[in-house]
Amino acid sequence: MGAGSLFTDPMQAVMQAKASRSTGLSVALLLLSGIFLAIGMGVDAGVSTRDAVYATIMAAMAFVGVFIYGLILSALVGSAMKSLGGSGGFFEGVTTVAYTSFLPSLAAMIAITIPALVSLADNTMAIRAAGFAIVPIIMWGTVLGLAALFSSMRGLFQVDSVTALSGAIIVLIGGGIVVFALQRALLGFILSSMW
Repeated sequence: MGAGSLFTDPMQAVMQAKASRSTGLSVALLLLSGIFLAIGMGVDAGVSTRDAVYATIMAAMAFVGVFIYGLILSALVGSAMKSLGGSGGFFEGVTTVAYTSFLPSLAAMIAITIPALVSLADNTMAIRAAGFAIVPIIMWGTVLGLAALFSSMRGLFQVDSVTALSGAIIVLIGGGIVVFALQRALLGFILSSMW
């Protein structure tokens, strides 16, 4: 399959994906990433508000955010890496995005769900312990997700390490700008609806 080694060795997983050239597997992995984040967001929203409709909306938004925007980002990653001298297209872009988002989405699901469920016990010590216990999970997902980003850009687009690092920085800065812009737009919407 190729995704199994993603838990420990992102470069090996990327090379297996490159050998199989299965766009379907990469899209399925991106779909799974969306499901992971949707579960986490849905559980958290459901526990914190006790409102099933709100929880469902939050889960749907998380899923759409990861899956649909992931597909859009795939095309942009392919274009960016081509402009940096790499070879590849949509398959390489979607594989890069899917393999990069899988572990952080899984880690986020665990990191969001555990404290939310533990909070139901209404035990301050248990909530603090859960918060402490999820730190290594978040670190694991983030570090291996970033390793998968670099490995996939280098291996799939057949570029040197400096070009792969440049592409990773471009994608991360672009993603940061989008997140910042969305937060500003959402904050503006919230403030305007208050008055």
